[in-house]
Amino acid sequence: MTLKAKLTLLSGIFALGFIISGVFSFGTLNRVEVKLSDEMVPSIKKTSDLVQEIAAASQEQSAGVGQINGAMGQLNHATQQNASASEELAATAEEMGGQAGQLQELMAFFKIDRETPLRR
Repeated sequence: MTLKAKLTLLSGIFALGFIISGVFSFGTLNRVEVKLSDEMVPSIKKTSDLVQEIAAASQEQSAGVGQINGAMGQLNHATQQNASASEELAATAEEMGGQAGQLQELMAFFKIDRETPLRR
């Protein structure tokens, strides 16, 4: 940037400063500041309230996730117990099937003559 361009830019900035200071007196600037403050404070308060609501919702969500996690743990435990009980039941059923076969073989030893009446 040339010296002439720098001086032109600097003079434009000063001119803008004079125009602004001429348009706004101290009282006008004070009113603008008060108006901005009146508009910004409620917005900041609203933003703060929203952030607090988000934080509270996040805590509730975290607690809910913790409860779900606990319930899933209990469900997993119950599923494992059911699987173990099912395996035990299957083994017991197989053993009983074998014992039933043995009992049938033993009972085959005893033959009853169907024509002979039973004594009491």
